[in-house]
Amino acid sequence: MVTQKETREKERSSRESLGKFFYDLAKATFTIMVLTNSIALFISTNYVLAGYSLR
Repeated sequence: MVTQKETREKERSSRESLGKFFYDLAKATFTIMVLTNSIALFISTNYVLAGYSLR
């Protein structure tokens, strides 16, 4: 038989796991965003330095 304390502990564990998942998802999203913007900036800078027009 499951006690009330065990139920609360299971709910707490579930919330912690879900929180960790979304925190890691946010970190991955931010990292990908920074990397792609850095790459885009680097590519556009090279075009300008080489004398090419971006338009």
